[in-house]
Amino acid sequence: MSGVTETERCDLCGSSGLAMAYDVPGTARGLKAYVCDDCGLVQSLPRIDHVARRSAFPDSGAGFGNIRYGKGFRTQFALDTIAKYRPLERFKYCMDVGANRGSFILALQKQAPDIKIDAVEPDERVLAEYQGRENIAVINKRIEAVALPKAKYDLVYHCHTLEHEAHPLSSLRAVCEAMTPDGILFLEVPNIAFLAGTDLVEEWFIDKHLYHYSAPTLCATLEAAGFKILQAPNPDDVTNLTVIATPGQVKQAGAIAGETVEKKALLAAYAKNLQENQQKLKAGAQNLMTFAGHRRVVIWGAGRIFTSLVDIGGFDARRLAGVVDKNIHKYVSEMFGVAIKAPEAITEMKPDVVLVASRLYLDEIKVELDALMPGTDVLTLDDVLKGRVGEDHEK
Repeated sequence: MSGVTETERCDLCGSSGLAMAYDVPGTARGLKAYVCDDCGLVQSLPRIDHVARRSAFPDSGAGFGNIRYGKGFRTQFALDTIAKYRPLERFKYCMDVGANRGSFILALQKQAPDIKIDAVEPDERVLAEYQGRENIAVINKRIEAVALPKAKYDLVYHCHTLEHEAHPLSSLRAVCEAMTPDGILFLEVPNIAFLAGTDLVEEWFIDKHLYHYSAPTLCATLEAAGFKILQAPNPDDVTNLTVIATPGQVKQAGAIAGETVEKKALLAAYAKNLQENQQKLKAGAQNLMTFAGHRRVVIWGAGRIFTSLVDIGGFDARRLAGVVDKNIHKYVSEMFGVAIKAPEAITEMKPDVVLVASRLYLDEIKVELDALMPGTDVLTLDDVLKGRVGEDHEK
């Protein structure tokens, strides 16, 4: 037993048997990650509601998550997924939980112009895109503080918000009661399976995330809240857990076979792997810095891999010929003394080599780069970690 307080019992099964499995470095909340000895849900304590907002910067450590642009990447996928269950124009009332910059609701309105939308978003800084628009009511609160109506919404979009909540099970129960009997819930959270990646250099347990779901614990949470799973998470997607659900019957949460042992082993392996990779990153960053002394190197991707290269690896970004990013340049103009520009600017930078600082969008970026500058040599994070920067990339 961990001696947790009554309010810090496992959010899913109510157990007090939470075992500390990872001490998060650099956390402003003093967070530690625990694994429930009964159901295996990984959760961070203490459940502090919020901390003072940090500046918009793609932090490599626990402070990541302040630019507020990532949800837009999932919009089209979400629309396509929902449309498999019901034509979008047939929905009447939608609630977007954590509406962010409004990517989803604005795209939904284009396909379902008559739909009425309640946009729940506590950060007043990101409301400008949709505040005051017809048929969109902005609720500038956290979802836990909203008194939800009964049986109103036939569509709820709940994308990368649940992991932020202090008590997601009770919040989901309220959401379920706010839906029509045949309503559709699109729910997505980060997938803790991501921790098994072999090239992690950035901290995954960030201050803004209090819950860290696997497919079994997420589905068990939804069923305990009264939902029936229509579409379970795709086992091939180790980045996101996506579920389609509808109101159903409440199922009592209980032990999930093998989940506790598996998650404790996963966190232990992650801690070891992260430490080893960060040491490799330091050596790789020095190699890259030497290389950038006599070749023009551009980094494509100003996110967490780039910041890790500088913060952890000690790379001097001023050695670069430039940095481009399709999205971050809209919100951050400069990082580490280097201007962040749109990808089209890469032609003016005349790189010999482009380091693609992205995992998920590596192949997509390569295609875009080839369209802009055919035949340009490419480096990846894997090249940096494995010391493949140098002779193999000389022209």
